[in-house]
Amino acid sequence: GIIDAGLYVMGCLEERGRSLLMMRSIQQTSDADAGRRAIAEVLPQSLAPLFSQAELESVRQTIKSLPASSQGPRLTWDDILGGVAICLIVFLSTVPVIVPFLFIDDVRPALRVSNAVAIGMLFMCGYAFAQCTGLRPWSTGIAMVAVGCLMVGVAIMLGG
Repeated sequence: GIIDAGLYVMGCLEERGRSLLMMRSIQQTSDADAGRRAIAEVLPQSLAPLFSQAELESVRQTIKSLPASSQGPRLTWDDILGGVAICLIVFLSTVPVIVPFLFIDDVRPALRVSNAVAIGMLFMCGYAFAQCTGLRPWSTGIAMVAVGCLMVGVAIMLGG
């Protein structure tokens, strides 16, 4: 939870730092081709071919006209709130997996119910992930279930 939140916040800082470094390098170079290449390299691979050299040059000129920033990357409140949200999501996602241990006295059956709950959650996460990414929801959900079953199988073989 806390580590995930920290990694998220560091990722936000890294992204802004990379953007600042790229902008500074474009502002400081007199080689227009190198500037256009730098811009094209930071574009997503699916979008880069859509930009003409003239459009990349326009972006390069706009970046060159911006005032140079001497400040380093900064975090925003949205970054901090995002980190807190990630911490809460990680914590809250463990609650359903813990619940069987609260209501079932025998540890072994409680563990199996907990495993089933976790595998069900994997299906839901896979299904939702597929909807967000354009994949096939049922196939992705079932693939996640297969991974979960494999992990539970390995844990059982190791004595869990």
